[in-house]
Amino acid sequence: MRHSAKSSWTCARSGNSLRFFKSDGDGIFTGAKAQELYKKHKIRHIQSAPGDSASNDLAERTIRTFAELATTNLLHAQAPPSFWAEAMGMIEYVWNHIPVIGNPGGTTLSRTAILEGTTRMYDLTVLRAFGTKCYYLLTLQKKGGLKMALHEKGRLGIILGIEGNMPAYRVMDAETRTVGRIPFAQAVSHEGHYPLSDRSTWTAEEQAPRVIC
Repeated sequence: MRHSAKSSWTCARSGNSLRFFKSDGDGIFTGAKAQELYKKHKIRHIQSAPGDSASNDLAERTIRTFAELATTNLLHAQAPPSFWAEAMGMIEYVWNHIPVIGNPGGTTLSRTAILEGTTRMYDLTVLRAFGTKCYYLLTLQKKGGLKMALHEKGRLGIILGIEGNMPAYRVMDAETRTVGRIPFAQAVSHEGHYPLSDRSTWTAEEQAPRVIC
């Protein structure tokens, strides 16, 4: 639902009149201004039962889809269950940036572009599979300010995601298990190789059994 400050109007993304608007039953979208809009534009406001997320079918279906996709990421990379949050973050980025929603202008836009109100197309060539092997460049900052001319120039890393607000991957150092932001240009990926598939490299925490809810 969209609301213009200059002229009160509501419509669906397709341009058709909005007939139903569903929200959680926690008291939001129930104020006087919202009621005025519902009445004026003949919109039926449907709410899920308070404290019962299962009655919000759209939200629950989306959550279930995210959980299944995150599990697929973990299985594909043969990663330990403890990486579920990073896997979910990768799903969120792809979900919001791939063009999947038709636009009245004949183009296909991403959810983020629609939210921003633009027709911006995102560079999807930077996408890498969750858990992909990479080598990232050690900059002067990562060397602790030392040049170390005869030492290693890069380290083995594992791509866990993409930062939404900068051109950088979320990369975990394979040895230290620390996660940092690595610019796209400083990470050389090896697609089809997944370091986490080698269980002998898992830490004790990663080897501990865990149930993903």
